[in-house]
Amino acid sequence: ARCFARFVRLKGLTNKRDIRVSTANGRMVLTVTDDDLVRVNMGEPNFEPSAVPFRANKAEKTYIMRAAEQTILCGVVSMG
Repeated sequence: ARCFARFVRLKGLTNKRDIRVSTANGRMVLTVTDDDLVRVNMGEPNFEPSAVPFRANKAEKTYIMRAAEQTILCGVVSMG
């Protein structure tokens, strides 16, 4: 979403500070700040593994994964 707002501003497709967009997960407002940063309210995070998707026996704060002979601790979150 932030990249989209930056792109349409750089290409001159809009000069609006608040850009309203519709996505597969709903509508959101992208706000371009005075210093050309983009702020997006992406809603509430969802920590359920099935929302990512991520296969897990149950919801945990952290998960242990093994990759390339290393152990990695990670968490999962979906923002839509």
